[in-house]
Amino acid sequence: MSQNASSREALASRPCHLLFLAKICSVGRFFVNLSCRVGEEYHEVIRYDTAHGYVHVHRFWESVGMQRWRRYEGRPLSEAFQAAYDDLKANWERYLELYKSRKATTKRKRKDLHGQGDKEGGGEDEP
Repeated sequence: MSQNASSREALASRPCHLLFLAKICSVGRFFVNLSCRVGEEYHEVIRYDTAHGYVHVHRFWESVGMQRWRRYEGRPLSEAFQAAYDDLKANWERYLELYKSRKATTKRKRKDLHGQGDKEGGGEDEP
């Protein structure tokens, strides 16, 4: 079994250490991030940020990629930062379960596709 497959299995089957970061980087830039650590690997769960010039969210259990957080367009970034912080503080357990569930489902799909256990397709699962 590859290291990636074993870390995903560990993530789906046991608690992980959580890392919650919130930072205002500069004028007009921030990020609020929830990650979990299994062994030596970190897995991003959800992140709000302004890295592309607008407020958006990455939900790493979805395959959509990033989504604009339109309700905060044209409003002070301090409001978006506070809302993102409050959202992760209130919903981190649900987001972690969604992420774990997605990873376990993706692993089962790969197993079914390959028909041979944990044969890896040469990279990480879809985000």
